[in-house]
Amino acid sequence: MGQIIKGRSISKGVVEGTALVSKERLSFLYTDPATGRFLDRGHSLYGQDLKDTILVIPWMRANLDMWKLYWCWKEGTAPKAIVAIEADDYIIAGTIMSEMPCVHRLEVDPTKAIKSGQRVRVDGDRGIIEILE
Repeated sequence: MGQIIKGRSISKGVVEGTALVSKERLSFLYTDPATGRFLDRGHSLYGQDLKDTILVIPWMRANLDMWKLYWCWKEGTAPKAIVAIEADDYIIAGTIMSEMPCVHRLEVDPTKAIKSGQRVRVDGDRGIIEILE
């Protein structure tokens, strides 16, 4: 068993995957739903594939993000789960619509505790994150 970080559940489900961490706010408006690739040239995740990742972010930054996140989910190119410092209304709506586990308000800053490339389990049922490696 790895390190467990407790938080608050937003949407249910349990998934495992590889973490992709950004310390910057993220807008799904810059995501290509056909590929899951992030296309914001000014962002540290530019060119990264969000598909099937455990996306760890501070929060989103645009009100249409929930629809773009849902579109990616419908196309099969969305992250498996989102872990946020603070889930705003857009993350909440987007992850619930997309039936995607989401946890926020963790006891530590997830953008510092989790590193890109680590295997992570998100338990949206219990509101916990487990860093597996």
